[in-house]
Amino acid sequence: MNIVAKATDRSDGRLVIFLAGDDTDAKATVSTFVDSLGLVPVDLGELRQGGRLMQAGGPLIALHVVKVA
Repeated sequence: MNIVAKATDRSDGRLVIFLAGDDTDAKATVSTFVDSLGLVPVDLGELRQGGRLMQAGGPLIALHVVKVA
């Protein structure tokens, strides 16, 4: 098993978590939770568009992104 990061506190920035969904309130809740973990939520929009970017074969499936502070 490969571990990308053992902790969210990094000296080079904050890890980005992509999310997509059709429920605006649910995305806001998840975004708040992700931020509370020290990560950066990036909303890709609705499932139809954003979900395709994150699914197997999509361009973001294995992308490791850090937002530089």
